[in-house]
Amino acid sequence: MLNKYNLIMGVTGTLLSLSNMEKKVITSHYDIHINTFIPSVYGESKFYYDKRSYIKICEGEGYYNTIIREIDDNLVGVRDGTKRAVLVFFMSIKAIDEFKAKSNIRNRYDYF
Repeated sequence: MLNKYNLIMGVTGTLLSLSNMEKKVITSHYDIHINTFIPSVYGESKFYYDKRSYIKICEGEGYYNTIIREIDDNLVGVRDGTKRAVLVFFMSIKAIDEFKAKSNIRNRYDYF
């Protein structure tokens, strides 16, 4: 798709993390030979991921409560003082419907 454009004027900040094979594809396939890296206008990334605190394993009725608690905690910034957007992925529409039916999520959030 990119080959149909005459000029590529910007790509994401992930160029610094590309593997050698990915860099080779950028050079050979897209003919990009000059890279200029400009610091973000937003400053250093504040991303922090600690799988010990972000990955939860639970079963039964506690499963739904854990999801709701994680949503609440992230929306108000309980963990690190930073409010965060929350995306919850389910394996199927059936799983979403079951979550809605067995939790009080609709009473808590207008947009769910």
